[in-house]
Amino acid sequence: MWYASLMTNTIKRVALSVLAAAALAACSTQAPETTTEAPETAQEPAVEETVVEDGLSVTESVYVDVVRSYYPEELSPYSDDDLINLGNAVCTDLSENGVNFYDVLVTFAENGEPWSTVGGVLTGAAVPAFCPEYNDEMEEFISEVENL
Repeated sequence: MWYASLMTNTIKRVALSVLAAAALAACSTQAPETTTEAPETAQEPAVEETVVEDGLSVTESVYVDVVRSYYPEELSPYSDDDLINLGNAVCTDLSENGVNFYDVLVTFAENGEPWSTVGGVLTGAAVPAFCPEYNDEMEEFISEVENL
């Protein structure tokens, strides 16, 4: 359980970093507002995420930048796609496989280095980036671990 308590502060910092960076990136890529009102029956178009560089979306780019900023040396052998796939795997485990945050961190810890070190960062960045519907659950987990 020691690794869960060590990772929770990291998760919290990383999640806030991703949210802040994504908000700033979204502000810089939003279309200007128009004064023309759409008819009430018109549906909102699906939001299409802007691709920034190397074929990454804004969200993916922010996620990769945040994760690499915490562990540049440990993650240098891994491609951006590798990191994005890991982030998406965290979300898949949470949503489809019924895994909880504790189990996600245990899985990272059991896989040795660098994963036992970077697992909290990957989890803390993945949730707000790829599965924000789990933000509240992640905050609850952090609170529980901090109160142990």
